[in-house]
Amino acid sequence: MLQTQVNQKARMELAERAVAIKLRKEPVIRKDCRRDRP
Repeated sequence: MLQTQVNQKARMELAERAVAIKLRKEPVIRKDCRRDRP
């Protein structure tokens, strides 16, 4: 059951990120940029 909740959360985050990219919103994308930098 926990695994299902994790999967749902991951899907929601992916959906939010996709919407943010479409709307060119920075706050959601900034999270990924920070992870890529050394």
